[in-house]
Amino acid sequence: MTAITSALAMLWGIIHVSTAAQSIDSHLFESCEKGLVQNNQLQDEYTGNSYLECMLKCGQTSGCQGVNVCPGEVSRQVKCTLTGEGSPGSCDGLAAATSPLCFHAVKGDHSSDVSQAPGSEGVTDTEELVSTTPIPETTSNTPTQTTTEITCGNGGTPNGDRCQCPIDKGGKTCQREIRDCLEVYDNGYVDAANNNYYDIKPLGSAGSVQVKCEIENGTMATYPLMSTNMALNRDWNNCRDGWEDALGTQPNYFIGLVNLFHLLKQAEYDLNIRFVYRENNNDIHVVAIYRNFSIGLEAESFELGMYASFDDRRSTAQNGFSMYPPIKFSANAAPRIEDRVCYNLRNGAGWYGENCTGYGLFGSNKIWPVNGANVTFEQVYFNFIRRSGFYDE
Repeated sequence: MTAITSALAMLWGIIHVSTAAQSIDSHLFESCEKGLVQNNQLQDEYTGNSYLECMLKCGQTSGCQGVNVCPGEVSRQVKCTLTGEGSPGSCDGLAAATSPLCFHAVKGDHSSDVSQAPGSEGVTDTEELVSTTPIPETTSNTPTQTTTEITCGNGGTPNGDRCQCPIDKGGKTCQREIRDCLEVYDNGYVDAANNNYYDIKPLGSAGSVQVKCEIENGTMATYPLMSTNMALNRDWNNCRDGWEDALGTQPNYFIGLVNLFHLLKQAEYDLNIRFVYRENNNDIHVVAIYRNFSIGLEAESFELGMYASFDDRRSTAQNGFSMYPPIKFSANAAPRIEDRVCYNLRNGAGWYGENCTGYGLFGSNKIWPVNGANVTFEQVYFNFIRRSGFYDE
């Protein structure tokens, strides 16, 4: 199988397209290295629901030589940018993309193959080649099947069309580190994964970070922040890079905002913020639940994603984040003056909206709204539950 047809087959497998969808266009595409895109002769930009829509749009656009495909602003959408005549029409001369999930696909014109195929006269780009090309006779009614056993790395073993990985490895062929706790669960290590600490390496992270894994409502949750002694009054660099004061029975750690950005960029996650506070000498546990939670880069002040939504039906705490975007992170000693304003006004680091509205989670006040009143919490936990597959697999 050639590189072009192999790449096309991969795309079909990812998107689960039907045979009818393949008939829309007869051009094939070769996908280039991930993380690189074409910046020359950019044409129109579109938003689609899959990589395939980008390919089809290019195939139907006169003069299109290729297409850049990147994650969209909305979960499970993609952004397509067509490249026109004058671009290399190959994987040469590509530049680094804004996201490691972006890639460039080159359109290959196979009209010469079509014109030489027997019985293919008059075939147009929107007709199926298979419908006009004679099918060779076979001497057997039994279809020929070719199976290639998958090759596993890092101690993995073949298991159908993918590998059974060791507890700390992930991916179809166990080629990488695990990216979150759900991968440990999906690898079959249910008992071992629950209530244990593991090193994860989210897509795009510079290195591995340790988190606690715990089963939450029948699935595996990843805890990037756990604080039981509430030493949270941290400056910008500490919040950005994270800390690890203690693990085990009295955990106080945070993987940092940069690693949190990479964790949430690789798939769709729900956030459960769990609070513990004292009332009448009892520990009271409440939770604030957010769907499709994400944050921006440091250059964007780790701004909360605009598509997150508060689940008031399942939450037992109220929404403490501001209702007035943009909701950006503020902390002491931030490089930019504007990222220190709300910290100084509200006496603590955290995400704040317009006019410094909202409740900071990393400050010394340690308050959050519950049942119409502000409570002072003693412990806080972030746990994330993945709701989709990884965007690059």
